[in-house]
Amino acid sequence: MYRTTFAVTPLKGGYFPLDMLRYEAAFPASETDSGRIERSMHGSGKADELVIRLEKFHPEKTPRLNDDRWRSFGWTIAIGSARTEKQ
Repeated sequence: MYRTTFAVTPLKGGYFPLDMLRYEAAFPASETDSGRIERSMHGSGKADELVIRLEKFHPEKTPRLNDDRWRSFGWTIAIGSARTEKQ
């Protein structure tokens, strides 16, 4: 089993796409990241707070992250942010 941590950020602001948590089988990496998601839903997040770290567990060595789908919601996976560790 592997664990990947990665960061997402908005391309133009806006609400965090909650459905992407289900789609990526991911969850906030920390309580701080969870709070940033909540603040984005209220439009009260500052630009520097809108970098949200997520984690996911997966059986393959390479995670299947879908930046095209994130972009369809106005968000993107931060370049170079994905880190995978064997568990």
